[in-house]
Amino acid sequence: MLKKRGIEYKKVVFFLLYFGIFFIGKTEAISLDKTINLYVVNSLNIEPYNNALTGFFYVLEEKGYNEGENLVLNYYLLKGEKDVKNIVKDIKQNNPDLILTVGTEATKKILEAEIKNIPVIFLMVLDPKENGFVESNQRPGKNFTGTTMKISAKMQLKAIKSVIPKIKKVGVIYNPEETGKLIEGAVSFSKKNKIELKAISVFFPKEVPDVLNVLIREIDLLWVVPDETVISEQSLCYILSFTFKKRIPVMGYASHIVQRGALLALSCDYEDIGRQGGELFWEVINGKNPGILPVTFPRKAFLSVNVRVAEQMGIEIPVQVLEEAYKIFN
Repeated sequence: MLKKRGIEYKKVVFFLLYFGIFFIGKTEAISLDKTINLYVVNSLNIEPYNNALTGFFYVLEEKGYNEGENLVLNYYLLKGEKDVKNIVKDIKQNNPDLILTVGTEATKKILEAEIKNIPVIFLMVLDPKENGFVESNQRPGKNFTGTTMKISAKMQLKAIKSVIPKIKKVGVIYNPEETGKLIEGAVSFSKKNKIELKAISVFFPKEVPDVLNVLIREIDLLWVVPDETVISEQSLCYILSFTFKKRIPVMGYASHIVQRGALLALSCDYEDIGRQGGELFWEVINGKNPGILPVTFPRKAFLSVNVRVAEQMGIEIPVQVLEEAYKIFN
């Protein structure tokens, strides 16, 4: 279905719209016989982001957009500042019909490039308003709208309490510029529920190992949030390995992290988030200004647990939790 096209970062992925809109005045719906030029800019090549892209493509296919027929796809994976400059240059030269960004970093770079005449739909951003991508979640403004994967800190800490009712000390590493708002909510909830939250901020990925080494001595569980400064494929492997050796359970933000060794995760359905992005795409190409389309929140959340990890750490997961869990890994 997908084929390679163009410059070195272009890989393959997607489809969209013919939309010559400057977000002023009336927009027009686009017919399927018009070829759509879609640019996709992805922050990280990780499973949750790829699942979201899969959901996005499903919707486009359902609506009748197919590569090689009425869709031209261009895919970029961010690799550094030099790459960002080349990506932005290519976008401005080719003036695509729509840009799809995946993750906070990709969305931030496109926003900073001040590309104002092309609709932008973002996927997998934790807090678009806090990050300055939109004026409000209800009315984004500008040429941006999209989906957020934000599940409240209250819901996540409740999930921890449901699995380990007597939990006392929870640690988290985060970048205030990315997940600061989420941690603020967690601090407020934890105080009311007798949980001591030890939150340590970092601004560069290289800080994570040293901070973890200090934090691990003071906590009963490590809470891993979807923070691109903290979490990469390499750092996630290190975190899971290090905490397992120290017999400190981990709460992640996706079921694949539980499968790899975290104790639990409360996560949204990433493929469904992608589908929500595809639905926004459909509204945009049918004449809606993205700036007035509300940001969508997760429609589904589910709990995953790893009983093998629980057994090895001497943690007894309540029967009710196991009965209600969406996914159980052994």
